[in-house]
Amino acid sequence: MKTAAALIAGSLTLATLSGAALAQSGAATPAAPAAPAAKPAEPAKPAAKATDATKTAAPKLKTVVGEVVTVDATGKTLTVKHTVSGKTEDMTFGAGEKAAAALGTLKAGDQVRVAYADVDGKPVASTIAKVAKKK
Repeated sequence: MKTAAALIAGSLTLATLSGAALAQSGAATPAAPAAPAAKPAEPAKPAAKATDATKTAAPKLKTVVGEVVTVDATGKTLTVKHTVSGKTEDMTFGAGEKAAAALGTLKAGDQVRVAYADVDGKPVASTIAKVAKKK
């Protein structure tokens, strides 16, 4: 009789503790039914290619030193004459936010150093600084 009472007491204790554990985890309660979707789910998009990651990276800056040919502060452009492989050529830059402030201080004939990056195939100046003229 003592053994039967011990088994019943043990079973009740186990059932009580299991019920309390299930109630805390929420596994015993049924989930609410999901509302019907108004629009079918979009298919998963493929992972971005490695080349897409390089497009978002900051473009590599290049530097040109040359003589100012024209300055258009309202159009935010600057044309600089510089030498490449012994040949003189003009290069027109769009001006970024920081570089646009410097356009007002420049005039034709000034010697400048322009740090720029190619953005969408066009050179865009990030900084423009006057330098001493070559003698």
